[in-house]
Amino acid sequence: EMFGSFCLCYFGGLAVIHTDGIAVAFVHGLILFFMIHIGGDISGAHFNPAVSITLFVTGIENWIKMLIYIAFQIIGSLLAGVLLLIKANNEKTGMGYPKPGPNTNLLAVFIFETIATFLLVVGIFTNIKRKQNATMIGLFVGIAVFIDILTVGEDTGASMNPIRALGPSIVDLDPFFNGFWIYLTAPILGALLGAVY
Repeated sequence: EMFGSFCLCYFGGLAVIHTDGIAVAFVHGLILFFMIHIGGDISGAHFNPAVSITLFVTGIENWIKMLIYIAFQIIGSLLAGVLLLIKANNEKTGMGYPKPGPNTNLLAVFIFETIATFLLVVGIFTNIKRKQNATMIGLFVGIAVFIDILTVGEDTGASMNPIRALGPSIVDLDPFFNGFWIYLTAPILGALLGAVY
C-alpha cells in the first residue's frame, strides 16, 4: 500500500510537472493499472483512503486493516511529496498535486470530484462483484482515471483520492490551500455512492 501510493503520487506529480492534458491522464491511468496488477494479490491494491473506507463500510475489510492501510497510504504520499519537492525546487514548476483551477467555483469542484470518484469506485465494485482478478480491476481503474482526468482535470485536478493532494501539500507547507477540504471529503462521498450503486 505504501509503495503503490508512493508511485501514484510521485509519478502522477511528475506527469503534472512535465506534461499536460492527455499525457497526465495516461500516466495516472497506466501507473494505477501497473500497480494494481502487481499489488492486487498482496494488499488488494487500494492505494486510496476513500477506497479503504468504502471497503470497510461495506463489510469487505475490518476497521483495523482500514486504519493500517490508510496510515501506509499517507506515508507513501508523504515520501512522494519529499521527492517532488526536490524536483520542484530544481525546476520551480510546482509540485504537481491537484488544486482547484483559478476562478473555479468550489462547489462545482466538489461535485466534479464526487462524480469522478463515483465512476472510479463503480468500476472497482462491479469487478469485485464479478470476482475479476487484479489485472482486470486495474484495467477498469486505469480507464476510469484516464476518463476523469481528461474531463474534469483542468478544473479540479481530478484527484479522486485524498492522498494525491495530502502528502505533497503537507511537504509543500501548504496543506490548507484554497479548496483543500474538497480533496479530503469529495472522494470519500463519491466512493460511498459508488459502492451503493
